Formats: sequence, C-alpha cells, structure tokens
Amino acid sequence: MALPGGRRAPSDADGRATAQRETLEEVGIDLATSGEYLGRLDDLQPRSGAPAIVVSPYVFAVAPAASTRPNHEVEFAVWVALGELTAPHAAAEHLQALASGESLRFPAIAHGGQLIWGLTYRIVIQFLGIVTRGEPEGAQ
Repeated sequence: MALPGGRRAPSDADGRATAQRETLEEVGIDLATSGEYLGRLDDLQPRSGAPAIVVSPYVFAVAPAASTRPNHEVEFAVWVALGELTAPHAAAEHLQALASGESLRFPAIAHGGQLIWGLTYRIVIQFLGIVTRGEPEGAQ
C-alpha cells in the first residue's frame, strides 16, 4: 500500500504543489480546492538498498465524503479510520523474501487484507505519532 506521490515537475512551484498535483493525477482529489493543508512531515529516505531519493510528505485534510478516481498507477484507494491504524489487532509484520532464501522482517500495519510497510509505514507512523501524541502500539 502506498500514498499518492511522485517527482517534482518543473511546473510545480514547490513540494506542496507537487503533492497536490500528484494526488489529483493519481486519485482524483483536488487538494488545491477541496483540501485543507495541515503541514509537512519530516523528510524520509528509503532503506534496504532502494534508490537514494528524499521523500517529503505533505498532509492535507479532506471531507469524509471525498470520492476517489484512481488512475492507471493506482489499483484501488481506501479510506482508513485512524483508530483502525492504531488498534492492537493492526500491528503486523511483513516478511520480505531475499534471493538467498532468507527473509527480512519489517514492522507493518494490517488493514483489510493489505499491509502497510516500508516507507509508507514510516510515513504513517510519523503522522500517527503526531496526531495521537505518542507512538502507536506496535510501532518501531
């Protein structure tokens, strides 16, 4: 599972404009007109040999009834209540198989048969740490 995002285009005024454009393109939500900008999280970089990029998460609030229209890059979109992400039953692990036959364990959040793990997990945990005023159960 992932969050909308992508590279900054020359036409984007700044990172916030990139987040707005990518969200509109990928899931059809126009944050410029129907979103309330809440702030920016800390920059993050992928781990485990992923390309050396910097991800700058921007946070917006939208109406609960906001509808999504996923584009070709997105298989489906879901809304998840914050309580579902912090519930004890949501704490999970992702096992990443390596070519050697071994597996790496990563903390994850389970929801609706899907796992939030990796960079997306780290973004969500950072956000939850702010909105819940502490680290959610199962966070590492």
